Amino acid sequence: MSTNQSPWPAAGGFRMMLQNPKMAFKLDELKSCSVQKDSKGLPKVKSGNFAGVYKATLVTNKNLCLRVFTKRAEDRRERYAAICEYLKSRKTRCLVEFEYLDGAIRHTDGKWYPLITMEWVEGNVLFDWLRERCEHNDTAALSKIHRQWAEVIAELADAGIAHGDLQHNNVMVTHGGEIKLVDYDGMVVPKLVGWDQLEWGVDPYQHPDRQKPETKLFTGLDNFSAIFIYVALGALAAEPVLWKQFIEPPGGEVIDKLLFKREDFEAPDQSQLISRLRNSPDVTVRKFVEHLLRVRRGPIADVPPLSGLLFDFDALRGLVQKLDWDAACQMLDESPGASVPNDLEATLRDARARVKLRKELHGAVEEGDEQAMARLADNALLKTNYPGVKDLLATASLARQVIPALNALDAAARDRKWRDYVHIWDQHARILSSRMSAMLHAAEVDQARQRNAACDHLLRLVAHPAPEVDALTAAWTALRKLGGHPEADAAKSRVEGLVDVRKSIEKLLRIPDVANEDNDRDLVDGWDDTRFGNQPEATDLRRRAQDAQARLLLVDAVRKLAIRAKGAPGLTADENTLLAIQKPELKGYRFRDDLLTVLKQMVARVASVRDWRTLLARSNATEAEIGAAWLQRQPRRTVVEDLGRNPARRVPRGERVEGTARARGRAKKTAAGAGAGGRPWFRPRGLATA
Repeated sequence: MSTNQSPWPAAGGFRMMLQNPKMAFKLDELKSCSVQKDSKGLPKVKSGNFAGVYKATLVTNKNLCLRVFTKRAEDRRERYAAICEYLKSRKTRCLVEFEYLDGAIRHTDGKWYPLITMEWVEGNVLFDWLRERCEHNDTAALSKIHRQWAEVIAELADAGIAHGDLQHNNVMVTHGGEIKLVDYDGMVVPKLVGWDQLEWGVDPYQHPDRQKPETKLFTGLDNFSAIFIYVALGALAAEPVLWKQFIEPPGGEVIDKLLFKREDFEAPDQSQLISRLRNSPDVTVRKFVEHLLRVRRGPIADVPPLSGLLFDFDALRGLVQKLDWDAACQMLDESPGASVPNDLEATLRDARARVKLRKELHGAVEEGDEQAMARLADNALLKTNYPGVKDLLATASLARQVIPALNALDAAARDRKWRDYVHIWDQHARILSSRMSAMLHAAEVDQARQRNAACDHLLRLVAHPAPEVDALTAAWTALRKLGGHPEADAAKSRVEGLVDVRKSIEKLLRIPDVANEDNDRDLVDGWDDTRFGNQPEATDLRRRAQDAQARLLLVDAVRKLAIRAKGAPGLTADENTLLAIQKPELKGYRFRDDLLTVLKQMVARVASVRDWRTLLARSNATEAEIGAAWLQRQPRRTVVEDLGRNPARRVPRGERVEGTARARGRAKKTAAGAGAGGRPWFRPRGLATA
């Protein structure tokens, strides 16, 4: 945008440049657009006070309105920046999307200037739309647009916006019958309040004070023009014929305004239009034309908003009589410009206080704030003459009972007294079940019931003399998942002990009832009479353990004998011990090592010695028999060596003969010694006597 004070370039230069969009625009999106042409093939323009308006079509077939400024405004950039920023967070149906682009269009002078792109509204300006509807006497459509105008003005007021130039050319009616406002050069948003005016609008739509330099921008700038258009629309809806009589009379003066001329306001008593409107078939028109005349005579700052004039005080009085304070206050809130009659001021002041308290009470109920409910339930403004708060008060009045119940629940939960917790809830379920404040407890009490049930189940299992381990473990795990229970916590050591005992018992029961050294040692090592003595399986397991112990005593004694024999010149043997291997309880017994082989060899040798001694004791034994018996029991190596580490070698024939001769001599000496009652003088090699 040009920053010097040279005259603003002529509008024709922009129009010429628009014949070639590639040269005219800076944005690529606009470079490829096409600008609507007139009958002469030139860009079609609609001139306004500050800008020329062109229609452009993008390659996407989207239509845009291009507003090219024709006058200088040094702070235009700041104004549009404020407007754009404010409208970003406030979507209003009556406004269209737009964007202010600084330095976006080129003039024939070669410089770049600002441009506004807006959504193109497919429809007609209000003036043309009204002409067509009036010609067709379409009172339904005219009445609808009359009502919709009040809604549009209310929407602007709610958004804190003033359009600044409400007149028929800036009001569009879409093909769907929806009102859209265009041309935002004079728009007022809160940030612009107090700024100077750039334009004063179109006469007579605007209040006379608009042209005074002391009039600054403010959000009530539209109030007069809004009433102006509302009266005109209402009059045409009541009598569409007014269009031909006062706007485009056949053969008469045509005015480019909606009904009113300046002269109608300057001399209303001499105005045919004013006289006609004062006698309109629509009572609202008759009333509002007087409002319009009155507010035009006063300061612009005193012009009330349209909503204030639309206010129906008779309806308000009816609401007051019915004690419908909420509806009465809502009615006032929707008409901020309404002046409350003196006789209703005190009543409506109390009404607002009541509604404020009702909203506070509603919030307390929704949030479950029992303390606030208890406090508000005693307020006189809520307790008397307020039917609309009856249900809320009924809920709030229970707060004084709910509070101690909640405190008791909190204490029980804090101390993990879950049986008390459930009991307290059940006692007060009628008043607690629907309270927001008790929602957490409502969920927790179900879990507390589950805790109690799980605890009872666990304690029943614990009380059983022989609980099933899997069931006990599952019950304990389930209770832990629910958060545990103090009563079960006290039984924790017993539960763990029972589980351990049952696991040990079940481990013992899994030992096969087959006599072998592995099973016996596992059974003896695992059995604990102190711990397992009261279990149902104790009698059988105790018997098995005792039998296993007896077998192991024999096994251990023999194994010790075999171990002592290793490396010894001979072996001392207890015949009773060695012969125990032949007892029925060890029949088929499987040892952990080669002990069974050793035992069999030892038993065989002890038996041979016994047989040899028996032979010696015979008086008729021959030397050959004695020698043969001697050689049979004579080992060549120690017992340990004969267990498979070093298999016995064959005895040479000569040695066997020599052994026979020695056996005779020894036999005689043995017999003599035995006969004398002394100990045998010999000791068989590899086997020592005691």
